Amino acid sequence: MLVALGASGPSNAQPRVRPSEPAATPEAAPANLRGRFGMELVQRLLRASSPEDRLRGIRRAAEQGTPEAIALLASQAESNAQVRTDARALLEVSRALASHAAEDGPRAALVSIMNVQTSTARLYGNDESDPHARFELARATAALALARSGVGSAMEALLAAVRAQSVGTDAATKALASAPPATIRGLGPAAALSPAVLAAVAKTEDLRSADVLLLALASSDPRAKALALVTLAQKGDARALEPARALVKDPSPALRVAAAQALVALTSKDAAPALKALFADEGTAPLAVELVHLAENDELVKLVGARAASHPVYGERLAAIAALSRCSSVAAAKAIGSLVLDKTVESEASQALGRSRSPHVDPWIVAMLRSSAVKRLGARAYVLRVLRGAPRISEADDTLRALAVDPTPAARAVGAFGLVSTGLSSPERFFKDNAPEVRAAAAMGARGKLDDSQRETMLRLAVVEKDGAARTALFAALATGDPSGIVPSPLLVDRAESGAPEAALATYALARRSEEEPSEKLKSLLASRTPIVRAHALLGLSESKVRDVSGRLAAAYAYEPDSRERLWLVRALAARTRDSDAKVRKDTLALAARLDPSPEVRFVARRANDGVTIPVTRGEADECAWLRVSGPDGQAPAESGYTGLLLGSNGETIVVAFDPDGYALVPSVPPGDTRLLLAPRFPKDRP
Repeated sequence: MLVALGASGPSNAQPRVRPSEPAATPEAAPANLRGRFGMELVQRLLRASSPEDRLRGIRRAAEQGTPEAIALLASQAESNAQVRTDARALLEVSRALASHAAEDGPRAALVSIMNVQTSTARLYGNDESDPHARFELARATAALALARSGVGSAMEALLAAVRAQSVGTDAATKALASAPPATIRGLGPAAALSPAVLAAVAKTEDLRSADVLLLALASSDPRAKALALVTLAQKGDARALEPARALVKDPSPALRVAAAQALVALTSKDAAPALKALFADEGTAPLAVELVHLAENDELVKLVGARAASHPVYGERLAAIAALSRCSSVAAAKAIGSLVLDKTVESEASQALGRSRSPHVDPWIVAMLRSSAVKRLGARAYVLRVLRGAPRISEADDTLRALAVDPTPAARAVGAFGLVSTGLSSPERFFKDNAPEVRAAAAMGARGKLDDSQRETMLRLAVVEKDGAARTALFAALATGDPSGIVPSPLLVDRAESGAPEAALATYALARRSEEEPSEKLKSLLASRTPIVRAHALLGLSESKVRDVSGRLAAAYAYEPDSRERLWLVRALAARTRDSDAKVRKDTLALAARLDPSPEVRFVARRANDGVTIPVTRGEADECAWLRVSGPDGQAPAESGYTGLLLGSNGETIVVAFDPDGYALVPSVPPGDTRLLLAPRFPKDRP
């Protein structure tokens, strides 16, 4: 059976003149004359040896937007060697041709850019960005432009790139996922569809997509067959049930796993036996572990518990412990609790108790709090559980209060953090403690709970704090800037250039103070070798009184290959509401909303275009990070005062101070991918 991708519009759309439009008159000649001379300038710039002149030429042609200008850009993308080896030029051309992707010439050029090789990539001027990452950005932009066009031949080109498994495959696959085709005609023989094409089919709104997935079960490619089966089941299509039952004992491990996934998705009574069978093969057992919580019974939990207790591969033990935390039975709680005295996994087991979905873990946490050997770990597990919304335990609260007055600083730090983070005490109580680790713990616990007065208190203390880790923790109050001007500018400069975890926040606060023009120090931070510092300098400027900030942000966004940095820049542009009428702001946000390869960046830009400002720190956090540093022997480091920087999925930067045991719990962390940088991880910017 054949399925084809049909065009949703003409494949060679040409400008049309309405019958009511008047014929050209002599008065139109001057405009045509200007256009002709403009094209001569564009052609001269595109032939220039300077890459900056060529970029100017591309932008001028895009601004003209005439058929002649667009045709010239399309030809340059395919035939001009200097353009094809300059990722910035290809990116500009992709953006210029995007709105013309329905036309033959521009479409062919976009396909050429999507498949461009990078073996001859050039790095121009003082630009330190990875040119290969820029080529990926250009390819992704071209692919998204093709996908958004909705034209059949553009979709065919994307599907061809997916099938070819070439340099353009990743860009084409992601583009199809972001803008799936409206129809599934023209995909070729259904039994021969590749996994990537099937993934695109599954995202279409075409009601026949389930039929295509069903037909793909005849594929000779086990990966395609497996994907079709699982996707069909996830759509709730009961027609996947019998094929799944038939594949449970298939010789192919991939198909056995897919069969189990399908049975789980369809909540079939056959799911648990299928998962149990996967445990018999070490090649499929790790995937069964991931699925157990969806078809949980005591027999399956026992199998996972056995792996958690004694599997020879340490990573598999940790995966099994994490899987137990997703289960809700008494057996799962017991399996986790039995591991808290195992020194090799005590941290992971304690975290699993704190994160457990089982209502039966409280007795195990209380037992830990009564044990001198693991009391502090039990306190952390309890705090994590409360921060995740579990009911309080009066005995556990009493234990936190006792720890907070313990003569040992390490114990007081755990108690102080627990009381402050769960709202049983204000941080000010512990800021007077003579142990810096306790002051740091109180500051860490206050995250997400500070009012303006408490922020100012933390900043005043940070100015005079001598201990590095405690100072870092107190400087977390700079996350909202320093509107009262408590921290002297010279100290902000010192912290911004220090390479310490608070460097980015100090840069942000310093930039916010700028008046009409950035200072020389701030200009050096805007050119920092550290992307986080650069981004915070621009973010601070976006909230300052400096002129032409939108222009700076737009220029930084234009060729930034890192999606996290682009997200920062678009958020900063969105926050620059005082420039709401600035053309460069409007144009950049519109560009990001249409063609940025990152879904997150497009979302923020679209919201900004609609007049909805999304702050860099949204406050939409429902997670708590459990972090631990250890020495080569797996124990707490011999030295205390470890600090770091957590980079949230929403662009937020969170300073981290570890307690004397090497632990840090970080409340109110945005959900999603998060990165931890241990200090010192990025270089100082001063000589």
